[in-house]
Amino acid sequence: KEFGKKHVEIWDALKREFDKAGQLWRAQRERLEKLDELGMATLRIRLRYDGETVDQGEELFKLWPGEVETVWAKVNGDLVDATDQSIVARGQLKYLRNLEHIKGCKEGEERESESCP
Repeated sequence: KEFGKKHVEIWDALKREFDKAGQLWRAQRERLEKLDELGMATLRIRLRYDGETVDQGEELFKLWPGEVETVWAKVNGDLVDATDQSIVARGQLKYLRNLEHIKGCKEGEERESESCP
């Protein structure tokens, strides 16, 4: 009986340790993703120097003069897409906040308020 109790305690301890290890792993992964995003956000696109050798990963941000217009168009297209997505998200947020407000009015939280329909 004592052995079984000790066995269950060990498994409980291992479970708690495994849960903490999972939390640590997720936090480290999230931090790495945020650092990568920060690195990408601060990356500068520039022209290549004469005679410069460019590594495989640097081809995207060290451009030949003839590539500038193409990259400029892509960046502007990305900006338009992101702006549209932001407008949609803000509209959804406004809709959800309005629903929450109406629900609060129906539940009597703000009956005296003039803002309730």
